[in-house]
Parts: sequence; structure tokens; C-alpha cells
Amino acid sequence: MKFFTKLAVVSSLLLFIVTNAVMGIEVENDIDAVIKQYFDLKYESLHTLDVKDFSHLLDNNVRAQEFFKDETDKIEIEIANAEKNSLRYLEYKYFIEYESINISQNPEIATVALIEGHDVVFEVHPDEVSKMRGLKHTILLRNTDKGWKIITDIYEDELKMFLNKAKLNKKQAIEQIQMKSLAGETDTDSVLLEGVKKNGRD
Repeated sequence: MKFFTKLAVVSSLLLFIVTNAVMGIEVENDIDAVIKQYFDLKYESLHTLDVKDFSHLLDNNVRAQEFFKDETDKIEIEIANAEKNSLRYLEYKYFIEYESINISQNPEIATVALIEGHDVVFEVHPDEVSKMRGLKHTILLRNTDKGWKIITDIYEDELKMFLNKAKLNKKQAIEQIQMKSLAGETDTDSVLLEGVKKNGRD
């Protein structure tokens, strides 16, 4: 009897471990699907030069709403720059490398650390591939009754650094792009990113 009791305990333990492992994989797959939809829409916006709405992927709290506004403003600035400097994405491929996915309980929050990279062909140079690697993101998601929803995406690329340093809002940034373009100062680089380089030398 003791043998069968121990066997039952071991079997229950193995079933518990396997069940939790399967559930863990399913959760990670669900989170991955949401994150990939988010990146798909961001990259597609710079291909079509039209902001793709990703609000359906976001949580309904204040932090998520603030993130949506800030990220949409940034995409609109990138589109304005692309229109003026022929920087539309003709072709693109992005890469995501997950570093960690940690989930806390009550509420169920996922903290995802990942690294983004991409290969992009810009309209201005259709025969060249521009490569970017190593952009770190920390994405927070909450498990809701409608599935996993993004709260925020914390990252800092060159454009974000410039906008923060120069304290420019969307309207001011787009005006700066248009003014410099009209003055004939544009080249194959972003007008705003040229500002990063100049400010970095000051």
C-alpha cells in the first residue's frame, strides 16, 4: 500500500509540474502574440505613412492611455520626417529577442524584457539595407478578462532622447522638420536625429 501511495503522490506531482509548464508556455505564447501585433502595427505605420491604431492592444488604465498618446505622437513625428526626407520603409523585417518574462500575481502583471532589432530599406536608398540592433524594451502587460493587454513600453531610442532633451512636443517637432526641410537642410538622415548629433557635440 505504501508503494502505491508514494506512486500516486509522485504521479500527482508530475501532473502538477507538467500542467503548470504547459500553462506557462500558453501564457508566454499569448503575451508574445500581443507584443508582435504591437510591433507589426508600429512598423506598418512607417511603411504606409499612416498611423495604425493599436489601442485595442492596451489596458484601460490611465498609464496605458498616456503611453498610447505619447507613442502615437512619436509615430506621427516619424511619419512627418519620413514624408519630408523620403524615409518611408519600402521593406522591413524586425527581430525580437526575449530576455525574460516575469509574472506577478494579484493583479497578474507581466514584465517583459526584450531586445529589438530591424533591417529596413528606405525609400531614399532602395538598394541599401539599414540595420539596427540592441534596442532594449521593458513592456508591462496586465491579464484582463479580455486577455493580456499592454500597459506601457519603456525604451529609449535616439528620437525619444532628442525629444526629451529638446523638450519638444509633437507640434513643435513637426514644425522643426518642416522648417529645416523647406530651408533645404535635409539629407538622408532624420532632421531630428541630426539634432541629436549636434547636441551631443555641444
